Amino acid sequence: MADLDIAAFLRACLDEREAVALAAQGTTEGRWRQVDPVRTPGLIYDDYDDFVTYDESAPSEEQARHIADNDPAFVLADIAAKRLIIEQYELADGGLTGQILRNCLDTPIRLLALPFAGHPDYREEWKL
Repeated sequence: MADLDIAAFLRACLDEREAVALAAQGTTEGRWRQVDPVRTPGLIYDDYDDFVTYDESAPSEEQARHIADNDPAFVLADIAAKRLIIEQYELADGGLTGQILRNCLDTPIRLLALPFAGHPDYREEWKL
């Protein structure tokens, strides 16, 4: 079973992603949108109609959609949900009920860590 070090690792990785998302969010709520994906796919605005990105040749329509779909607001919500899973994993200790819950959360916690497998602090033993 994964030990609590995986929870600390995940918290650190999520903290890094949160810092990047907060910096990108700036003074807005961090919601980005494509104005006209067909005519100007690379034109992405934030909540206050300020440019996030625009170039006539890049990003491509697919890249622009990805950027808009992964705006700071989405990333922050995703991080918050993952932190709740980690919190439940860490709280599950002591007693039979806690051990059962910890065992049930072992696979999800390892799956949450999997996207960070390229991180220098990721441990091979965390892979399923």
